[in-house]
Amino acid sequence: MSAKRALIVDDNALIRDIIDRTLKARGFDTVQAENAIAGWKSIDNPMPELAVIDVMLPGEMDGVGLCKLMRNDPRCKDMVIVMITASDKKREADRSIAAGADILIGKPFSPKQFWNQVDSLIKDRRVQ
Repeated sequence: MSAKRALIVDDNALIRDIIDRTLKARGFDTVQAENAIAGWKSIDNPMPELAVIDVMLPGEMDGVGLCKLMRNDPRCKDMVIVMITASDKKREADRSIAAGADILIGKPFSPKQFWNQVDSLIKDRRVQ
């Protein structure tokens, strides 16, 4: 059985590391990116089943823009997209869900809380 793959896009190395360790403990291979453009370039071969993207990213494109780009790409149609943010959760939730995210998780979060929410989404997606 091949390992599951996850993409983690966040400009904060500590957050990437927490998510990385959480997912690796559950059998995921992970790839990390510091910005949306690097994240977009990292989605192929093999395609991740999960993307965790910070709403606020440096550079030309924010996380919501990356989410939109991914949702408009047929290769990403079955991917679970989790947005994370430390800013106004209501406003960012509306923007993230409109862009195609499955959920927005507010920072700070515990690894257990994060995993419980992500695991539920992945199980639901696999059943569909």
